[in-house]
Amino acid sequence: MCPQEKLKGDQPIAILLCKLSDSDYEPQPVAWFEDLFVKQNTRGINDYWRDASFGNITLNGSKVFGWRDIGMTRQQLFDSDPIKDENGNTIGVTRQGAINAGVNAFDEDMSKYKCVIVVYNISMGGGPGGSSGKGILANSIVVDEIPGGLNSWGFSYLAHEIGHAAFGLIDSFDESPRTYDNIPGLYCDRHDIMSAMSVASFDHSVSGVNVKAGPLLNTAAMDILGWLDYSDRVAIWDPYISPGPFKLTSLSNPNSPGFIALKCGRYYIEFRTQEGWDTGLVHPTTGLAHPTVLVHRIDKYFYKGEYKGEATWVISPSPGPDNQCWNHEVLENESIELKQTIQSKTSNGSVVTHHTWTVKVISFDNNEATISIDHKYNQIPLPYGPLYREPLSFEIPPYDEFIERLKEIVPKWKEEWSVNVKKFPLREEVDNLLDTLSAADKIQDKKSRNLIVEQTFSALERTISKAKKGKRDITFGKK
Repeated sequence: MCPQEKLKGDQPIAILLCKLSDSDYEPQPVAWFEDLFVKQNTRGINDYWRDASFGNITLNGSKVFGWRDIGMTRQQLFDSDPIKDENGNTIGVTRQGAINAGVNAFDEDMSKYKCVIVVYNISMGGGPGGSSGKGILANSIVVDEIPGGLNSWGFSYLAHEIGHAAFGLIDSFDESPRTYDNIPGLYCDRHDIMSAMSVASFDHSVSGVNVKAGPLLNTAAMDILGWLDYSDRVAIWDPYISPGPFKLTSLSNPNSPGFIALKCGRYYIEFRTQEGWDTGLVHPTTGLAHPTVLVHRIDKYFYKGEYKGEATWVISPSPGPDNQCWNHEVLENESIELKQTIQSKTSNGSVVTHHTWTVKVISFDNNEATISIDHKYNQIPLPYGPLYREPLSFEIPPYDEFIERLKEIVPKWKEEWSVNVKKFPLREEVDNLLDTLSAADKIQDKKSRNLIVEQTFSALERTISKAKKGKRDITFGKK
């Protein structure tokens, strides 16, 4: 993953305070919401995103509108776009319906804001709300049974939803088979705000109202938004130039000397301590505060077969129970093994390299972690240039098995097949099939992944057979 174009500067949001016609209740005055969202140095959400981005962005320019009567009772709002239970009874309003009704009540140009947060004076039912496009229904911000109160999860929840709606971030994951909404690993990175509400939060207060806040964003997600400084704050592992050991500084102390992150292949290695917005980071089983090293990766995220963008996965030192999020902390004197397969061009074709890095935490001292890296690799040359258009990490099936299968599909691999691309009319079809294999390891569900690999092999076999019958020459991915 390369450094991205930086998201920087002021990222203003709009907060719409909406009252229903049958309730004049105002949970908090406008000034309190300004402390929560707009002002700096109130320990509100503007401060959070300023700190989480290492000062790259603020929410300056944000504005609170209201309180305003939207001209609908609660029942009228529910009936406008209802959520119904299994018996057909209306129990709430859809997220988009509640957002639309709130926005329509204000005669304001919302296009200049990165996102719009709609807050109602009483609960909308049907769950905690969430984001839809650039809109956020802050349903968890107000709870009927807490007079004047903010739901205890409101701060982390709102920071998380702003990450979606304003900055385009996707939820974060771990590699466990544990599912939420039938999605493996979803919301399992307890050290990352994009896994709210399963995160390690802490007791916090904004202008006298108690909430749960934190944690920070992981460094892989920061890189997606262009917030990592590659000039001097990110170390790039290289066995010849920078073999280590390396010293990492805590994300809670970005002004301290040292590296914020270490890039090792596709992996991001970071150091976290229990302070600032990470105050809630305690060990999930012992409950004790401790510093920890974490490892993340960026990968393409597909939902129901549709590409949604890049997301982050936290890596576990060892698997845990299938029905739980796994443990991800790497503590002092512990290690974690990382693997990646990379294909690169050579003068004679290409080579596949299987990398294995063993990352060991040597010590924690004065907000610094010292780590070492042991590297091993195995290379396999390929005869006819790259099989894929991009480097890949191919786990199912293993790459050597993949090569053996291709040799079975194409007898006399080297002897019979030439490299004359122009004579091969099915080149695009073969390239597309090989690209499908390249992307197969991005699919989280193993059964779906194996099925796609098997189906693609069969299609590739049929395509090559067609080319052979036509006495055509063939190559694989040669441009």
